Amino acid sequence: MKHRSIPLFAPLAAAALLVGCTSGDRTAANDAAIAQGALERGQLTVARQYIQRALAIRDDISDYWLIKAHIGLAERDLSGAYDAYQNVLQLDRANVEALTSLCQIALAGNVANQAEKFADQLALINPTDTLPNTVRASAAAARGDKDKANHYLDLVLKARPGDPSALIVKARMLANDQDYAGAAKVMEQALATPGDPTARLSMLLDYYKRARDGDGLFRAVERLVQANPKDPNLQLQYADLLFDRGANDAANAAIARAAEGSGNDLGVPANALNLWLKQGADALPVERMLANAAGSTLAMKAAYAQYANETGHPDVAVRILDSANLANAPMQQPDAASAAAALGYARALTGDTAGGNALIAAVLKADPDQPAALLARGRLRAAAGDRRGAIEDMRNAVSQDADNIAARLALADTLFRGGDAVLAETALRDGMKGAGDDPRLAARLARLQLAQGRHDAAAATLADFVKANPLSRRAAGIKAG
Repeated sequence: MKHRSIPLFAPLAAAALLVGCTSGDRTAANDAAIAQGALERGQLTVARQYIQRALAIRDDISDYWLIKAHIGLAERDLSGAYDAYQNVLQLDRANVEALTSLCQIALAGNVANQAEKFADQLALINPTDTLPNTVRASAAAARGDKDKANHYLDLVLKARPGDPSALIVKARMLANDQDYAGAAKVMEQALATPGDPTARLSMLLDYYKRARDGDGLFRAVERLVQANPKDPNLQLQYADLLFDRGANDAANAAIARAAEGSGNDLGVPANALNLWLKQGADALPVERMLANAAGSTLAMKAAYAQYANETGHPDVAVRILDSANLANAPMQQPDAASAAAALGYARALTGDTAGGNALIAAVLKADPDQPAALLARGRLRAAAGDRRGAIEDMRNAVSQDADNIAARLALADTLFRGGDAVLAETALRDGMKGAGDDPRLAARLARLQLAQGRHDAAAATLADFVKANPLSRRAAGIKAG
């Protein structure tokens, strides 16, 4: 018998079969029906609330636990779904859906040893189902018994040559042996079968990364984005790879899609700004910057404006934000604060020092630890000769936002110019630990070392950076840069 995949929705049994004699029974059945309807409409929060109400009254009805399991699957809460299916089995020992789902969830979580008893039950009910042997293979592999694992996999793949679960187990075994190229090849076979590709693509992406196959990695991310076009984080990951390949227009299109699908999520503008700065001054032409900013949220306008500031176009930043009426904006709101900090810095750079400082001061009055405003004030203090105040502001900016590479660069430059080369190098090295293939910190550290005549140290810095990022074209080109 061909085993079925986990269903997201199943019809609720007729209310008449579930309702007992008491008003509590009727209330529970009604709540369960509401939960099922909400689930079918995609209203997962409502569905979860009502099924909890039903179970609080009657926790001895397997159909209620099935609804709860389906809600867990819809929310991608596999642990919650697993627990709910176990409750189904306590009430209905031969429930095939529960047995099948428990086996599949255990395989997905790579904890098949926890589901061997369910696999045995399923095999008794459906002797021709291949899922039990797949679970047994995964459990044997986890115990290090490769011969037994391969035996069970051979049985499954002989009966169903393209069985995706068996292929995933086989790929995991190859990856455990550090044959990542082989694991990727097998996972590609698993992707050729029907079903939601997201989890398989995520595994494939990891295998290509470990195999140091840059082209394979790019294709995997590309397919992952196609399968999840509304996921802003995937769009940003795709944009990063596109920038790395020099496809700036396509990268900016991916960022625009991420921004469009993110609503008021402030993480997307911050990550977009970091991607532009990581790519450099040619990431986003001024004309496109102005066009994209025109219809964007205030948080995205702030990101565009700050990129303009960082790349020597403060006049463009003023054009982007001047109509936002930030002088009267509530600075307690993060998007308004970021925008005001960017506009204040731009105004100061274009000659309106008093107006710029006033905006930055308004931000810091509302939030003394706002990183963008601290960096802006620190830079302006450094330009005015207030080195101590500048360092204090820049250190605080780094403390509040450890991933702010622009703040680390400004701090290192200010420290180095003041004769504190050791502290400058420390600031750069601390940031490099989590910067991935962003070349800014490594390049600045190498320049600092060259300025001190430490040519061997500079060469070692760049060599280590390239070695740590073997798939990055931007890292490979850092020496020439």
